[in-house]
Amino acid sequence: MKQTSWFDWLEERDPIYVELQKLIDESTIYIAPFTIRKNAHGLYEIESHDTFDCCGSIEKCYRYLSEYSAKV
Repeated sequence: MKQTSWFDWLEERDPIYVELQKLIDESTIYIAPFTIRKNAHGLYEIESHDTFDCCGSIEKCYRYLSEYSAKV
């Protein structure tokens, strides 16, 4: 039996998470102010005029973007 939380449900319906799910290898999306790219190695690159960061999973990328939006 798998335990779930409300956060699992929320992620799947969040517009940002939905957009991240559309990324395939070597594709790019824009979620202001970031350009998010999934590279050939499956890493999510997050870039803006003053940021370059990388996440190893869609969940970590989503949390990175969520933390940013909470600060703004």
